[in-house]
Amino acid sequence: MKRVFSLFVITLAGAAFVAAGCGNGSLLDPSLNETGGTLSLSAVHHLHDGSALAADGSGAKVLANDLGFRLTLTHASIGYRSLSLVSSGDDPECVGGNDATVDINGSDDLLGEDLVETPLGAHTIPLAAFCSYTLALGPSAEDAAALKFHAGEEHEDGEGEVHSAHATLHIAGTWSKDGGAETEFKIESEEPVTVSGVFGFVDEEGLFVEHPLHFHEGETETSKVFSIAYDVLFDGADFENDDATALLETIASNLAGSFHVHSAH
Repeated sequence: MKRVFSLFVITLAGAAFVAAGCGNGSLLDPSLNETGGTLSLSAVHHLHDGSALAADGSGAKVLANDLGFRLTLTHASIGYRSLSLVSSGDDPECVGGNDATVDINGSDDLLGEDLVETPLGAHTIPLAAFCSYTLALGPSAEDAAALKFHAGEEHEDGEGEVHSAHATLHIAGTWSKDGGAETEFKIESEEPVTVSGVFGFVDEEGLFVEHPLHFHEGETETSKVFSIAYDVLFDGADFENDDATALLETIASNLAGSFHVHSAH
């Protein structure tokens, strides 16, 4: 059983994680694909139970994994490289021939405030329905711009900027067990990790319902949020007996299972 070490743990209301089903049809007129629609992406992070963990006074986050290791995270970030959208699938709305890939080249700082969305840019895609996706986690492409903004928004104060990602995983801090000494660790990898899945939403009973990403009738904008339960990354990580390579393998293998995607509204 996980234990969370924090004086301030905020529980997310279940309704905030339920993505409502779409009442309108999708917009599939092929002629409109010449200009395309806008897909706004963002990332959010939280604990496995949907709650938020506040950083301590130094900006670190303290948690425990399933093996009883107490972890103080002083750096933790995930790189988002690209997103591939698949327009074929079992749903009758998903008609093949409109597959698309967008470069994200952004990152999410897991030490930032939990349950607060981090923008990953606005991207032009065909006005079609997409049943599934493959998300590539990794460093930014070499030619990626350092900053991007949501389309149509002005951010003179820098709010909403997308920071380029320099690694797939960059995690550092200390670990201890049973009140023992704090031992430093660092996990960093540029090896890309892919996460594949189908689009959908969680209904009021907590069940996942497949539902394509699409544009509502008469609209040319839609959005999706990638969510990571970052404490799941450390499941099975034996900081006392595993070397850095084994720890990286464990955490990287947990990465795909810690993700899910839902609608932004």
